[in-house]
Amino acid sequence: MSTGDAGEGRVQLYMEERGWTLTEGRIGAKTQDFDLVFERGGHVLVTQIKTSSADDGRVRYQNKDPHQSADALVRRAVSRSGRAIMVLVHLSEAPVTALATRDGHPVLETTMPEPTLITWADPIDFATKVEKARDAYGSEMYLIGPRKGHPRPREGLGYPVCVDEFPTLSSFLADLEAG
Repeated sequence: MSTGDAGEGRVQLYMEERGWTLTEGRIGAKTQDFDLVFERGGHVLVTQIKTSSADDGRVRYQNKDPHQSADALVRRAVSRSGRAIMVLVHLSEAPVTALATRDGHPVLETTMPEPTLITWADPIDFATKVEKARDAYGSEMYLIGPRKGHPRPREGLGYPVCVDEFPTLSSFLADLEAG
């Protein structure tokens, strides 16, 4: 189980505990422009989930054009008369899969880490933050090595944002249900 799969699983549990129903998507499925779709009381949420288990909560985001990805997520939500959001998860640690024995037979057991923080972001705002972080990184110069004095490639910033830069998912859900 990957860290991303564990994050998706934790989000699904989190949403179901709050009365939301998973209507599309599944943990670990490789979807093009969304991960999981939830519904509750006429509200539809189309999510893209990014997970970190790093100490500093940095989220890996490799898409070359984050605005193109954000637009695709929004289009998917609009086609379902719903709302698109990025869900960012910080796990206490990476999931661990180990070989164990049960009833004399070898089995794989996975330890699911607890989320320490689950936040949300508007996809367009998220894409803008990613672009700003990449621009700042691309304006820096290499300080050592054979490329000393040359600018860093802006695409080289694989972990552009932190989970704690965004408001909590619980605050978003409360506002959504209140109004």
